[in-house]
Amino acid sequence: MLVIWLNLMKNKASRNTRIKLFLVYLFSFSIIFVTLGSIVYHSFNDALTVNVDTSMKKQIKRIKYSKYDVISNFDDSPLLKQAPDFKVYQILWSKDGKITNKNAMGTRYPVFSKIPFVKSDLNKFKTIKQKNGPTFRSYLMKVPDSAVSKWHEAQYIQIIENIEINQNSLTSFRNILLVSLLIFGMLSIALSFILSSISIKPTINAWNKQREFVDNAAHELRTPLTIIQNKLEYLLTKPNAKIIDESESIATSLSEIRRLNNLTKDLLLLANSDSHTSVFHFKRVPAKTYFEDIVKPYADIALSQDKQFSFQISVSSKYIHIDEDRIHQLIVILLDNALKYTVAGNEISFIVVETTKQLVIQVINDGENISDAHKKIIFQRFYREEKSRNRKTGGNGLGLSIAKWIVDEHKGKIEVRNKMPKGVIFEVVLPVKLNE
Repeated sequence: MLVIWLNLMKNKASRNTRIKLFLVYLFSFSIIFVTLGSIVYHSFNDALTVNVDTSMKKQIKRIKYSKYDVISNFDDSPLLKQAPDFKVYQILWSKDGKITNKNAMGTRYPVFSKIPFVKSDLNKFKTIKQKNGPTFRSYLMKVPDSAVSKWHEAQYIQIIENIEINQNSLTSFRNILLVSLLIFGMLSIALSFILSSISIKPTINAWNKQREFVDNAAHELRTPLTIIQNKLEYLLTKPNAKIIDESESIATSLSEIRRLNNLTKDLLLLANSDSHTSVFHFKRVPAKTYFEDIVKPYADIALSQDKQFSFQISVSSKYIHIDEDRIHQLIVILLDNALKYTVAGNEISFIVVETTKQLVIQVINDGENISDAHKKIIFQRFYREEKSRNRKTGGNGLGLSIAKWIVDEHKGKIEVRNKMPKGVIFEVVLPVKLNE
């Protein structure tokens, strides 16, 4: 991964893109972890608060419906009996906000005296945090009519519960959560680094392919343009010459122009394939007559070149479901390729065989074998085994790339293998719909 990083850093554009991807991933992970941590923390806090409030509600209910006189009997009343752990207590308030059960509080009074009486908190749950003291959960309510005594001034009861243990648990949980988020933050940095490296690789490959494509295209265009320019400049030196005298130069220029025309068409087709703007039109095609109409003209072409040509179409289905024009183009590319790389006396065979839900197309020639090294790259753009031979045959190294693209769009596969002792077999397998 470090090697990939160093290679990417050499290119400014890729470096900037990778940094952007890294920051996007890191920001995304940070948002996810922070959001998740906040949700977990607040959920835990709410759960603790709900438990306390539920306990206090039960006590409120007992006070409201009790038959005891909580004011006159506050020392013995079971409602005001304090828990030994000093967790729950009741404060009785007079109308003007004075504590009326001060004597019952004993040594706890200094703590409770710091709790303010806020009349607006009536019938509300509230958390009270004392400075350098415990934290309480509070609920202020009026003394029930059944418990009011004419001998006492108490008008309000404030139920308080010590939640210091809960707060300590929450603090410990928060610290653990922060440490966990810190660890996950460091992991997210490493993960963002790895993901950005993985994500940038296809982009780098695409850039390299694009650069290679442009370089090769420029080279292919430059050669015929140079030839045409030289021929035209030569013709300018012969202003009085007749056309028949310079027919060779004119013919050469026209040949290069045709080559340029074919090259630009192929380049445009491949550009459309890269941008996925080419549309394939699949339809039902009569199988046998379709293939016969394509290959029959090649029998005459092969005969004119003193080459043998044979074809065999073993298709029992009446119709096949394909893109008629693209498969026609595919077959033409393979047959043209076979004609270019065979010599007089060689044989070319075209075979179509129907198997279970598949159509197998083979183009076989008796030309030279292809080395294993070249088999791996033969479908790459601008592939050339021999540049001089390629120019002699008129190829530009794009035909087999287009053939592979057509096969891929049909969800099929294409491969090349040698025929022993001499020859080459191009085989296409298409998973097409076959209809009787």
